[in-house]
Amino acid sequence: MASVFNPAHAEELSYELQKERSYYSKLSSDACEGDSIAYMTLKTDAVDDDNPVAMNSLAWLYLTENCVFENQGVAYAVALQLESADAGYPIAINNYANRLMKGHGNPP
Repeated sequence: MASVFNPAHAEELSYELQKERSYYSKLSSDACEGDSIAYMTLKTDAVDDDNPVAMNSLAWLYLTENCVFENQGVAYAVALQLESADAGYPIAINNYANRLMKGHGNPP
């Protein structure tokens, strides 16, 4: 008898979103390792240019304790993640939903 529960399948990101995700993931990893140029690029793209993919990567950077370049606080990082989710970035939507389901942070 087949199970009534099937594993969820997420659609893949579009080529452009995946390309941006890879770029900003690399920047956030480099920033985590102390690369100040990567950090400033990521921060500028997220905060000044309102790029939702960059926002989610910057939120990750702020939420990872050993990667904090400057302490913006959890509330600021969660707000960035929510803004990215509100802009429709699927990874941020998933991350923010998981955060709420686990009780890690309240909506700002």
